[in-house]
Amino acid sequence: MISVGGTARMKAAAGHPGVAERRLAAMRARLDRNPRHVLDEFAELCFAPDEAGVPELVAQYATAALRISHESLAAGLQFLDEVDLRDDLRHITCPVLVIHGEADAIVPPASAHHLEAALPNASLVTVPGAGHALLHTHSDTVAQAIGSFLDAHFSV
Repeated sequence: MISVGGTARMKAAAGHPGVAERRLAAMRARLDRNPRHVLDEFAELCFAPDEAGVPELVAQYATAALRISHESLAAGLQFLDEVDLRDDLRHITCPVLVIHGEADAIVPPASAHHLEAALPNASLVTVPGAGHALLHTHSDTVAQAIGSFLDAHFSV
């Protein structure tokens, strides 16, 4: 299993890093009033300030997100607010690679460390200076980490 920028619970809780509940609620409320602003803001948060080509990537990300229906966006935010998979992690016994950007402003990097600690057979690769959109900004690094993980666990 491979997790890129993932978390078992998006919303912060006692002893669990995450996004403040009020931040998710505000995002849901603002989505009804001004979806473009919310998506622009989200897109900006996906990229670390020092990553190459950020302004173009932010514009592409936000424009692509506008193609998603309002209902789907709202349902996604509701899902992130409600879902908590932390108790399920101990049942995932297969090898897991957790890849996370050290400058991720969407899913706190501490969430990646939580995954690594909670999963019985996990390894963590952090990408220095990387934000949340690792597949867009650090695809070579992600591909290399996945290749090494597969070679280590599933060599043929």
